[in-house]
Amino acid sequence: MYVSRTQFIRISSSKYDNVLTYLHLIIRAIFQLNFRYKFRFYNTNASSLTTDFYHISTMSSQTKEKIGETKEKIGEVKDNVKEDVKSSTPSVHLPPNSSDAEKVGAPLATLSSHFDPYPHYFMSFATLIGSGYAYQCLRQPRTAVIATAIGVAYGAAGYLIHKNDFSTGYNIATLASLGLIVTSGPAAWAAKDAYHVALGSLGAISLATNALKIYQVRTGLPRNIEIKRH
Repeated sequence: MYVSRTQFIRISSSKYDNVLTYLHLIIRAIFQLNFRYKFRFYNTNASSLTTDFYHISTMSSQTKEKIGETKEKIGEVKDNVKEDVKSSTPSVHLPPNSSDAEKVGAPLATLSSHFDPYPHYFMSFATLIGSGYAYQCLRQPRTAVIATAIGVAYGAAGYLIHKNDFSTGYNIATLASLGLIVTSGPAAWAAKDAYHVALGSLGAISLATNALKIYQVRTGLPRNIEIKRH
């Protein structure tokens, strides 16, 4: 069968059109599949982001609640501390000391009652140091020996007070203070040197305190200041 050139071209062009049509359909199908896949991907991501945002908001609300509870507990602790401080505030009650001398001596007697026998140990240490200073620097062996004896007496008085032998302890401390004043007083008045002035001043303070305590032990006056906590 003979086919003319014009018929051959028509047949070829119709086949070519069919091929283009098929290619167009294939490409269109591919684009549609790709669009559906992307849409599903974006939709999945959007749902996951929504879920994450919900969890974050839920966590933030729980965190706010915990912070609020913590602040309330801190406030309660502060209030309790303030109440404890107010309740532990000391109040000083003066005893019924009748005379002015007893009222003036009450604070000194109270301090002595709270801190004895440590002031006596301090006086013992101070006079023994003074004894060494008098022997080495001042070249006064007689003063050094007297200061040593006074230091030993103060130590013994402190020990007796610690053992609750108040009467004997305060008597010995009073005699030691008097001896310290007699030894250092004239030299402190004449020479005005720091060594004798310091020992004489300590002796005077110790004499006043121990004499007051002797009077308190024997008579019960002046009464100590009572410190109470509400």
